[in-house]
Amino acid sequence: MSEVLDELIEATASFPLPGLIDGAFVLDGDGRLLATSGRYLRRFLWELSALSAALAGVAQQGQIYLQARPFADVMVLYDDKQLYVCNVGLSNRSTPVLLAIVADVRTNIGFIRIRMKQTAKQLLSLVESDASVQKLLGLREEELEGAMRTLSSVFTGG
Repeated sequence: MSEVLDELIEATASFPLPGLIDGAFVLDGDGRLLATSGRYLRRFLWELSALSAALAGVAQQGQIYLQARPFADVMVLYDDKQLYVCNVGLSNRSTPVLLAIVADVRTNIGFIRIRMKQTAKQLLSLVESDASVQKLLGLREEELEGAMRTLSSVFTGG
C-alpha cells in the first residue's frame, strides 16, 4: 500500500506549481494506521491518524443530520498546512477505510482530489488482500495497544 501512496505523492510533485506534500496515510475509521508514505514527523503519526479519523467521524455525523449520502472528503485549512481526508470505502469487515494527506497550503487540492479518487479503489483492494491489515482490523481494543507499539517501532525503525 505504501507504494501506491508513494506514487500519489510523486504524481502531485510533477504537477505545475506543486506545493509540498508532507505525507499520505491510509487508516481505518477508528484511526488505526494501515500504511504510510512521506516525510512528516513520525512521532505525530498516530496523532495525525486519530485526527483524520475524528474529522471523518464529524463528516459522518453531518451525513445523518443532513440526510445525505456518505461523505466523499473533508478538509481543514490552516495558514500554512492542510489536512485532507478522503473516504475510500468500507472494508469487507464494514470498517471505513480512509486516505489522508498532509500538505502545504499551496498544494493544489483539486488535483490531489482527482488523484485520490483514482487510487481509492486500488487502496481498498489492497486493504482487502493484505493479511496483516485484516488482522489489525480484527483486533479488539485491548489488543490494539500492543499492536500499536509494534507498528510504531516498525515505522520509526526501533
